[in-house]
Amino acid sequence: MDDQKNYICRERSSSSFCRQFPVTGIQEDNIHASFDNGVLTIVLPKDAQQVQPDHIINIQ
Repeated sequence: MDDQKNYICRERSSSSFCRQFPVTGIQEDNIHASFDNGVLTIVLPKDAQQVQPDHIINIQ
């Protein structure tokens, strides 16, 4: 309860979380990951041999 007699609800999770994605066509030696302020950033650079040309979709 705060000074104005309002209730404050705070939730916290203490369990683990796991998610998997099948990923192919990347440079495995250049994978980078960082965790900052609760944000997980993963960089998976594409393998130059596997890159497909861009596909353009015309909007009518």
